[in-house]
Amino acid sequence: MTLIKPASIDTPFPEHAGNDMAQAPKLPPPVYDPADVAKAILYAAEHGPRDLYVGGGGKMMSSLGNRAPSVTDWVGARVMSRTQKAGAAGRDRDGALYAAGRDGSVRGASPHHVMRSVYTQASVTPVLTGILLAGATAAAASLLAPSNRR
Repeated sequence: MTLIKPASIDTPFPEHAGNDMAQAPKLPPPVYDPADVAKAILYAAEHGPRDLYVGGGGKMMSSLGNRAPSVTDWVGARVMSRTQKAGAAGRDRDGALYAAGRDGSVRGASPHHVMRSVYTQASVTPVLTGILLAGATAAAASLLAPSNRR
């Protein structure tokens, strides 16, 4: 059993979720591509890690929450709550609770840049990531090593 822990993913969730706020909801940045979630689900089905984060932002907040919960609470109250409000008037208080959404879209309308997660890519291709890191380490070591040439 794998628990997939996505960060903000560019899906229509804010448009379909119930909303009791005076303002319309939006996803806080960073916002990741839904394809990253699909790739993580396929990887989890084949390899079954216990936890799999989608997006480095989600991993960072989770790690911070484990190591410094009071800091995470402060960031959540002071920063994250503001980044989840679109500024426009709220709409559809019930969302899709009593009736399914009808548009069928996979992607949302995030006002933020939607990016692919390098962290998730590294998590689901650990062998390739290891090879690339080893190569980068060897290249850096050769560049930083003192030269014995005259």
